[in-house]
Amino acid sequence: ARNDNVDHICFTGSAEVGQHIRRVCAESWHKTCSCEMGSKSAVIVFDDANFDLAVSASLASSFKLSGQRCVSAGRLIVHRNIYDKFVKAFSHFTSQIEAGDPFSEEPAYMGPLINQQQFDRVLKYNQMVRDDPEATVVLDSSHSKPGYFASPMVYKTEWRDVPYLKQEVFGPHVAIIPFDTTDDAIRIYNDTDYGLALGVITEDFKKARICRDSCDYGMCYWNGGSIAAESHLAFGGVKKSGNGYPSAARTVRAVTHEVSWTVNHAEFLEFPQGMK
Repeated sequence: ARNDNVDHICFTGSAEVGQHIRRVCAESWHKTCSCEMGSKSAVIVFDDANFDLAVSASLASSFKLSGQRCVSAGRLIVHRNIYDKFVKAFSHFTSQIEAGDPFSEEPAYMGPLINQQQFDRVLKYNQMVRDDPEATVVLDSSHSKPGYFASPMVYKTEWRDVPYLKQEVFGPHVAIIPFDTTDDAIRIYNDTDYGLALGVITEDFKKARICRDSCDYGMCYWNGGSIAAESHLAFGGVKKSGNGYPSAARTVRAVTHEVSWTVNHAEFLEFPQGMK
């Protein structure tokens, strides 16, 4: 990152390392960077949503790749009118998910966590939930088989200022949080340092549009969960989630220095204001 022959850094990783790289680039007169970093992404489920779609989109958003992707939904923000029904359905299907060998004849839905450090991190956040009397564990995580296999942790809680609700866990660790109004849902979603991906599940275009205009994100998916990225669209976030959109179709633009080149074909120079 300090090499003077490098003009641009494209980084994907933790917010802390990305912040350091941005500092290094800022010390140079020519070096720029685009960082795609962490998130506390979410799915907002309104009470008019297609319920089956809401559950399936939330399951995929939460547990694909064992929750180890930047756009994974660690928060499901659900309207109070359907909250209990959603918790019951989501936990029912989640209870059928097992962590196992993705290369077996019958591949598991979730594989292992990436290493010991991340395994310990997920267990630490799971224990925070167990120790908090204001959180209700719906499905408790287990890790009975050898290796870094952790089953899903699902819990209910009101939105509060606690680490496991606001910090990125990067694993199968999911909070289901109730909300009462659209403004309430937006407030909850925005109340983290991150702003990467958001799914909005509703049949009401007005609600979707208000969330589109008021939430802090880089990618928002209407009726698509938080992982519905398409390669021709920009991929990136705001706040602690990063700067720039260096992935997918935007890669060329990220590493290109644009210039302005103007040609005068006249024999004299005449400005638009009429000055010669």
